[in-house]
Amino acid sequence: IANGLGIKMSQLLNEELPQIRTLSIQDVSKIINVSVEELTKNRPTIINNTFPYETLTPDQFEGLIVMLLMYDLKYCDVEHYGGIGDKNRDVIAKEIISGKRSSKYTLFQVKRHANIRYDTFKNELDSINKHFFEDPNPSTPIRDIVFCISSDVSSQIRDRVRDYAKLLNIPNPSFWFKGHSLDSRCKMYPEVIKTFYNGNITLILKDTEEIKESVK
Repeated sequence: IANGLGIKMSQLLNEELPQIRTLSIQDVSKIINVSVEELTKNRPTIINNTFPYETLTPDQFEGLIVMLLMYDLKYCDVEHYGGIGDKNRDVIAKEIISGKRSSKYTLFQVKRHANIRYDTFKNELDSINKHFFEDPNPSTPIRDIVFCISSDVSSQIRDRVRDYAKLLNIPNPSFWFKGHSLDSRCKMYPEVIKTFYNGNITLILKDTEEIKESVK
């Protein structure tokens, strides 16, 4: 257990950076400390080839983000902190750059909101700045910030958030959100879709193969 809040991905995977990852919902359950039953109960159905993230429970949505990171070979050392005392660390992971682990973490802030306002992001950035950039000895050194959002995020809000981050002199945030980058990431990994959703996913799996072909 890392600080009593989560476990490191290196405890589940080899220390050597893997080329292929074989994972399961049990692995996700261990990392976020939520039972498999809770993560898979009342799974929503995919309709019209879109993902109803907002119908997932908060634990399920965090589990989905963790599982995406666990499959993504761009990241390693995935840790979950969401909960009391997390110091604005929902999920953290180290990016693999030129075949080597980054010395600092990427911070993933997971927000399950039907609609999300600029003020929510502003408050998050203020807290992130306090815990990781104003503090001369932060508990977790951060190099990047990613907001993972269950709803759409308008370009106007994203621009305002990035402008505010620039004003604070902290890293320019990235956004994974519904109908855009979060959907494309889910489609890359059919096992993630099968774990958190019910229903016919033939069209999504077809999209998955097309995406994989386009990035070869």
